[in-house]
Amino acid sequence: MVMSHRLAQLRAAEAEIVSQSARLADAQQRLGSKPSKAASHSIRIAKQKICAARRRREVLVEGADQSQLGRMFPGHFVPLLTLQEGKLEVKPMRYKCRPAHIERRMAALLESPHHARRDKLEGLWQREFGHTHGVIAVESFFESVSLHRLRQRTLVAGEGLSALELEFFPVPEQTLYVPCLWSHWQRPGQEDLHSFAMIIDQAPPEIRAAGQDWCPVAIKRDNVAQWLAPDPSNLAASYAILDDRPAFHFQNLPSSAYRERQARPAPTKIINLWKPSGAAALAA
Repeated sequence: MVMSHRLAQLRAAEAEIVSQSARLADAQQRLGSKPSKAASHSIRIAKQKICAARRRREVLVEGADQSQLGRMFPGHFVPLLTLQEGKLEVKPMRYKCRPAHIERRMAALLESPHHARRDKLEGLWQREFGHTHGVIAVESFFESVSLHRLRQRTLVAGEGLSALELEFFPVPEQTLYVPCLWSHWQRPGQEDLHSFAMIIDQAPPEIRAAGQDWCPVAIKRDNVAQWLAPDPSNLAASYAILDDRPAFHFQNLPSSAYRERQARPAPTKIINLWKPSGAAALAA
């Protein structure tokens, strides 16, 4: 299943390169005959997408930087543990939710669709909360923080913003079971999409002290099964699970110095749920 998923990603990257190369050639031809903003825009977007697809292909074919292995970023497909017809099922879903009721063209306007804030679960996420729950198992998570906040000081006159990527991990060491909400987007004539958002909440004091205001929620392992089988008429039970959290505190270390200026929103280091330490262990 893992290899099939990698091959599918590789084919998608190759197809993206081909389609965007054709778009680039067409736009360059149009720009040569008659300059226009539309053609210039198409050239810029096509070049960006070609570069991104080539980077994905390079990672899949040649292997990624070891510091990036096992991490997930918004837009990546991630193994999500769900309960389907009474059976645990691990399904690859995109970590960037496109809710089923949202039109595809409007999805780009959503604010942080890879995160579902706990205080907005009955608002923006009311169609998923209490209905379609999932869990990912993680070892740690990464955040980009402002250096002046990390050092607990204000910016001095003329100082620009600088960021550092930190890895936050639990002490004592343990697997974090992060609750998620997922959706199955379907439209006639368009490819189905399974996607999800992880639930986040206000960060505990030790994370706020490092300059980050939000962090993923972690629930107790014993509550995973109940979280995966929500009762839409009893949202209080789901909230109780979110609030019954494991006993640990977070420590942090700077991630690779090579990535200090390349922070992305809330990437997470995942545990492969196809291994016994993941889904099979939960099912035991």
